[in-house]
Amino acid sequence: MITESLEASKNNFIFTAETTPSVSTNLNENVEKISNLIGVADAVNITDAPNCKTKLSSLVVAGEINKSGLDVILQITGRDRNQIALESEILGALSLDINKILCLSGDRPPEDGPMAVNEMNSSDLINLLKLMSKGNLSDGTEIKEHGEPEELEIITEGTDWIKFDIQGKWFPDAFIGVMANMQRFKNGEDDKLITSIDDSVHTMAVVDSCGISSQSGGLKINYAD
Repeated sequence: MITESLEASKNNFIFTAETTPSVSTNLNENVEKISNLIGVADAVNITDAPNCKTKLSSLVVAGEINKSGLDVILQITGRDRNQIALESEILGALSLDINKILCLSGDRPPEDGPMAVNEMNSSDLINLLKLMSKGNLSDGTEIKEHGEPEELEIITEGTDWIKFDIQGKWFPDAFIGVMANMQRFKNGEDDKLITSIDDSVHTMAVVDSCGISSQSGGLKINYAD
């Protein structure tokens, strides 16, 4: 919305407001605070724990306000998060269709206050966003877009690649029964384990190989390690 406003207005001003999330778990309360801005402001800034004071997650509030139709600018500071946490926060913003971020170093905490991380300042954050905008994390991992399907292909000796049709993203039933049985066996509630330790180790070898191959291509599963 604000991008279109910039293109349309040319020499006219763009009006933005700012709101600070409450120390509350009531999302509606935070949305109602800016309800009068809908249709008036072009966008609203959502502050990120200003003055080193704990507030409701700015990302959660931004996502909820975004649903109201008012464009949001998410503020992210480098003060409280390391690079992994910052990348996760940015991925979370993108997953909520929030693509405008104000990069800040963050207020300095008092000497007797909470410890700051400060692994990245505002310039570092800008560079990180530039990198992620090209589709990769800092370690080179590709960022998948909304709705991009998960794919699993396997090949055995003397055959071609076989593609499996995966429904959904998680396979809880593959683990729930086995883990529950193991816990009951330990507590004496089950007489025996339904799978062997070797089978569990081999399963984890497959899971690990899938994760590695998604970044580097086809990989032969090493059951020995």
